[in-house]
Amino acid sequence: MRDKRQLTQLLIDQLPEHNRAPVDEIYPIWWQNLRSGGGMRLTDRGYDAFCNLLQLEHYYFPLAGLDLHTVIAMDRKLQLPYYVEFRKRVSHQLILFGSQEAVLINLYGDLKKFLAKHS
Repeated sequence: MRDKRQLTQLLIDQLPEHNRAPVDEIYPIWWQNLRSGGGMRLTDRGYDAFCNLLQLEHYYFPLAGLDLHTVIAMDRKLQLPYYVEFRKRVSHQLILFGSQEAVLINLYGDLKKFLAKHS
């Protein structure tokens, strides 16, 4: 699902009543790229909400030496929410919130191979 605003509203509806807020307030808190057609990368607070409030299933992949080309490719090609975890200002791992993309990356054996072949 690439429509972040619609996804945000669907997820807000799943939150406990006391954690709900209007989509216009939550949207810029959860997403890195606020453009309507922009990528699905989560902010720190978005990642926290997906994991702790919504308890969504997620998948981990090692990610070292993230370069600009890979960041742009992820922004364009990943169709489901994801988060990039950094440790000591270095990209450490990719966390996907979509089993289909996780399976495909595993089959390709490498995120960059997946991004190069998958559109």
